[in-house]
Amino acid sequence: MNTKNPSPDTAAPALGTNFAVPTSWGISDKKKFDALMKEVLPLLAHGYFLGDNLLTWQRNNSALADQVFVEAWENNIQNEADGAVIWR
Repeated sequence: MNTKNPSPDTAAPALGTNFAVPTSWGISDKKKFDALMKEVLPLLAHGYFLGDNLLTWQRNNSALADQVFVEAWENNIQNEADGAVIWR
C-alpha cells in the first residue's frame, strides 16, 4: 500500500461542517422520522447535510463557512421551506 497517497476508501476524511434542519416533505410519520434521524445523524462522519429531503454525508459543506453566502441565505428566508433549501 502506498502510504503517501492512500486510496479514497482508506483516507481519513477531513472534519466537515454538519447541517440539519427539521423541515421535510412527504413524511407520513413525522415523529418516527425525527426519531430515526436522531439515531442516524450521530453515526455519520463529519460533513453531513440533512434538509430539503436530502441526506448526504462526507460531503464538502464549505459554503456554510462563507459568511457572505450564509448572510444572503439567512436574509432571504421567508418561510420554513426556504431555510431547508440551502444545498440548492
